[in-house]
Amino acid sequence: MRTVFIITILAFVNSIYAQNITFDQAQNLRKKSLAEVEIFLTEKGWSMTEADEAKENKMGSATFGYNVDQFDSEKAASWIVLHESGISNTYNILSIQVNKQILYSKFLSRLTANGYKIKSSKIEDGSIKKIFTNTTTTCIVKTSTSEGTFTKVTTYIFTFMDNLSYKLNSGDE
Repeated sequence: MRTVFIITILAFVNSIYAQNITFDQAQNLRKKSLAEVEIFLTEKGWSMTEADEAKENKMGSATFGYNVDQFDSEKAASWIVLHESGISNTYNILSIQVNKQILYSKFLSRLTANGYKIKSSKIEDGSIKKIFTNTTTTCIVKTSTSEGTFTKVTTYIFTFMDNLSYKLNSGDE
């Protein structure tokens, strides 16, 4: 009986922390090279699912999934996309999708702990979009819902980029 209880607790904890990457790790991965990101994520059980090389006006990107469905590679417990700058890792852009509300709350609390202040919020394309900045980094947080098989699914995406990249891409002063 004790074994069943322990297995149940472990399965529950695993489902809560399914993506196994912390806010601080995600924020710091942005400044790493593609090779360093791929090695780190592979060691954590993530797998690369897609890669697009850089084009004239488009950054190269690599997509990684955690617990990717073996029958449907478009489904996973979580996703990370690294957009690689050809200039410097400082200008890389990293997005992480979080699907659990408890992880979303933990990530939000780490924003404040890392010196981020909310700059703006609005509804855009059916999502709530919040912009947070600190001295070096902008974090865009999007909350959206979509129809699942039997229920609505809420998705939270945290996108980290250098403040200069944000200004250049948004036209924001």
